[in-house]
Amino acid sequence: MRMRHVKSGMGMNGFAPQGTRAAQGVKPHGDTISGRVVLFGNSDVEMAVCKPVEQMDYFYKNGQGDECIFVHFGSGVCHTMLGALRFGPKDYIIIPKGIIYKMTWDEPGATAEEIFSGKTKNKSKKGKGDDAWRPAGAPENWTREQMPLGKYLLIETTNGSHIAPPPRYVSKATGQFLEHAPYCERDLRLPVNEPESGMPMFVEQYGEFEVRVKARDRMHSYVFHYHPLDIIGWDGCYYPYIFNIEDFAPITGKLHMPPPIHQTFEAHNFVICSFCPRMLDWHPHAIKVPYNHSNIDSDEVLYYVEGNFGSRKGIEVGSLTLHPQGIPHGPHPGTIEASMQHAYTGELAVMCDTFRPLFPTKAALELEDIKYPASWEGEHFPRLKANQPVGGNFVQGKIKGKKIKAKFGEMVDFGGDNRPPAFALSPTAPAAGSGANTWAPNPPAPATAPAQASSNGVHANGSNGHAKKNGSTTKLNGARAEVKAMTKPAGKKR
Repeated sequence: MRMRHVKSGMGMNGFAPQGTRAAQGVKPHGDTISGRVVLFGNSDVEMAVCKPVEQMDYFYKNGQGDECIFVHFGSGVCHTMLGALRFGPKDYIIIPKGIIYKMTWDEPGATAEEIFSGKTKNKSKKGKGDDAWRPAGAPENWTREQMPLGKYLLIETTNGSHIAPPPRYVSKATGQFLEHAPYCERDLRLPVNEPESGMPMFVEQYGEFEVRVKARDRMHSYVFHYHPLDIIGWDGCYYPYIFNIEDFAPITGKLHMPPPIHQTFEAHNFVICSFCPRMLDWHPHAIKVPYNHSNIDSDEVLYYVEGNFGSRKGIEVGSLTLHPQGIPHGPHPGTIEASMQHAYTGELAVMCDTFRPLFPTKAALELEDIKYPASWEGEHFPRLKANQPVGGNFVQGKIKGKKIKAKFGEMVDFGGDNRPPAFALSPTAPAAGSGANTWAPNPPAPATAPAQASSNGVHANGSNGHAKKNGSTTKLNGARAEVKAMTKPAGKKR
């Protein structure tokens, strides 16, 4: 069990370094269904990535679970038994179990009707056709060999539950979205019947039409003697729909907001969240990236869509990270400092939190960046580290590469217009048997407050805590508070 970084490939910055299996990422192959590569899963959910190279020549029905398809690159039409849905980049396509569908991708020189009817020769598969054409949203360094039609992330239930909006977003009395919800009915796109645009709901044809059904963890093939999309109408509340992640209205706050504010969908034992461009915390002393924490009850998978993720280094577009429950994680060293000057983040990511442990597949292990767990080596604000006290009254350190010298209890200022809270260096109790002082960064006390032997608001790891000196011992209250030793005994390495 460890933190993992899987590079699925074809990010905005290209692939991983050449010479590694991860450099190629998930290989394009198959169609929308057969090309799926499962990376993580458990008895509740599976997560897969797909980069199809050919169109589907059959229809498909998942008879055992709901599907949430997040389209990263590419566009096309999802033809379902209840109507057609045109999709594009950053669309969530929610397909309930039992719905027959066929997903077709746009390609050069072919209309939606030609692709749906199978009359196209699929020029993209052979790398032919219009060289100027590329899948919607594809990066500038795109090549047809790397991603012929598009790419999507699949989150599929394996416990038979349904993917739906969180109940707290919906009125129990009326079934409508509440005003505090980050999206509403107007943001959902429903199936349409537009035969003139190549998106019919009812198709009256006879012949042989294959329908592949996934049930009991097996794929079953049936041949219909009539077209599977033969429904002339329907009613009720069980239907596929599309929600674009850019229509999610982020909930922001003066201080760091917890992950549930990003929740978009949920099913039994897992949730799906959307990290969207948003304003960052605006309290003058706010730490603008998530503090160090442990997921006590869940495993966390993030799929990085675009932008720079403020709390991570070495992550590229198309990366997936897994942080298992019980293993602490937080901002990479240096990311707290880098975030202080920003009022806005342009990051875009999809997160899936599960309440049972996730297991990587062989495909995920082949794409893993094995150096990822070691990427947290180092410390935040290394400029505050103290060397041996000078003359018993001073400590030395560095601020942005400049040496500083301050008396005990004196404020250490970062300088510049956009600065984090000032810190003071004050002694606490020595570590038992070490003979060395430890130091905790502390905010300044109000000018009118009397001198006290306690310091409030220890933010050594970005979370709230309370360090109090009581005789020769140091009491630390707050589950996440952490005070790190800033000096070490002579002769010992850090």
